[in-house]
Amino acid sequence: MVLMSIVLLLLSAVFTNNAHARKLTFFVAPEIDLAVAPEDVADYYSQGIGGALGFEYALSTKLSLVWTANYKTFAPDVDLISETITAPDEYPNATNISVQDGTIYAAVFSVVAKAKLKGGGSSFWPYLKAGGGVSAVAADEIIVNFTDAGSPMQEFAGELDLTTAPSLIAAFGLELKRGGSGSFFVEVGFEIYYLKTDTGDLNLTTVPIRLGFSF
Repeated sequence: MVLMSIVLLLLSAVFTNNAHARKLTFFVAPEIDLAVAPEDVADYYSQGIGGALGFEYALSTKLSLVWTANYKTFAPDVDLISETITAPDEYPNATNISVQDGTIYAAVFSVVAKAKLKGGGSSFWPYLKAGGGVSAVAADEIIVNFTDAGSPMQEFAGELDLTTAPSLIAAFGLELKRGGSGSFFVEVGFEIYYLKTDTGDLNLTTVPIRLGFSF
């Protein structure tokens, strides 16, 4: 579906005149990502970093289609893992806690509709985005080393082979038009990756916060 949409857009760009071609803009955006669900993930990860790039095609002054390629990684949060290890039903007296590996890698390719909420001639406007895509997610095994009652201990968790899955994408943002064809934007998103693993469904949910530039 994504590939077909890209092909149709490129064909449209080829057969339109120069005035029409200016409806196509490109963007780049670094981001911070919050890991919010499921609990098994949120107990080990708090936030990650990533970036997005893509292009937007205006269907009208208020509606457009946006194609995005997004990559992000999450490193284990040592403080969160320490709280989990020292929980009353785990190892409350554990000391010397350290964490190895455990990085989550995620690539997301999406197509969304973008609705601009603005009046004519406005240079600053809010917008909404919603759509879907395909995600590819993998995770290294987490190795937690600690000492309990004087004995060295290890706990293992978090390994995930590369898995592809459909994704739900939504966002709210603000865009500021600058001189020429460029603009700055900031947006807060909501993304769910519907992963299937050997132990069951894993609906990995993240909140990306992006600050970007389109041109």
